[in-house]
Amino acid sequence: MAEPEPMPNRGRIQAQGGNVEKSVAWGQDSPPTKTVMQANLDELYYNQLTKREREVREGCYEDARLWIKRAPRDGYPRNSPTNRPASFVNRKRTDKDIRIDIEINAGVACVDDPKVEN
Repeated sequence: MAEPEPMPNRGRIQAQGGNVEKSVAWGQDSPPTKTVMQANLDELYYNQLTKREREVREGCYEDARLWIKRAPRDGYPRNSPTNRPASFVNRKRTDKDIRIDIEINAGVACVDDPKVEN
């Protein structure tokens, strides 16, 4: 039996560092919208991290939210702009390994949500 083709738009949002490695992955035919990416970030932050894990990543979460919100209309291409994950560290801490990463492993993510016609 042949291996299924990987989804053309895929990646993951991860909480890393401080003995934590938790993530929410996506894989879909069409690029995930800003709303979908925010929901993925919220899933990781609010449903997978403990209160303490959230506290030390609060600034990381806010920076990741802003990065998603500020994405260009057509989204970010695979690991843009330098072919690396977007990494958000807590600037108030000296241990820079505690962070949230957004990896776009294929395709595009954070496209504008479709306009709703009245």
